[in-house]
Amino acid sequence: MPWVDQERRRKYQAKWTSEHRQHLRDYHREYNNSHPENKAKNRTRGRIYHRQNAPWINEKKRVRDDGFRFQALSHYSPQLCCAWCFYSNIQALCIDHIANNGAEHRKAMKGDKIYRWLNRNGYPSGFQVLCLNCNWIKEIESRRSSTMGARHKIDIQ
Repeated sequence: MPWVDQERRRKYQAKWTSEHRQHLRDYHREYNNSHPENKAKNRTRGRIYHRQNAPWINEKKRVRDDGFRFQALSHYSPQLCCAWCFYSNIQALCIDHIANNGAEHRKAMKGDKIYRWLNRNGYPSGFQVLCLNCNWIKEIESRRSSTMGARHKIDIQ
C-alpha cells in the first residue's frame, strides 16, 4: 500500500537509515567489490553530479569546516581570544603548535585539515589560539633564533 502521508514516510525512512547505517555501508561495500564493472560508471556519475552541484557542495563544506574551526578555537580558548595579546576578532584567530612542530604535524596528517583533525582526536594538548599577527611574530622569532648562529655579523662602518 502506498504511503498517503509523504512527510511520515520521509521521517520513517530517515529514522530507519540512521538506525541501519553500518549495515547499509557493509552491503554497499560488498556489492561494489563484487561488481567492479560499475566502478567507472559510478565515478563518472559522481563527477557529473559534483560539476552540476559544485556551488551547493562547496557551501556545505565551508559551513562544516567553519563549525570545526569554531569548536577548536572555543576549546583551546573559551574566551575566543589570542593567548598573547588577547585580540578577540574570530576571523583573525588560528590554532598554533606550541612546540613549533607544525610542518611535521601537517605532513603526518596527510592532507587532513587541522580543525577536523583536532575534532577527530579529541582536542589533544600542545596547541594554543593565537591571532595571525602573533602567530607570524612567533614564526619570525623562531627563524631568527635558529639562524643566529649560522649567520655572520656584518658591521657597517
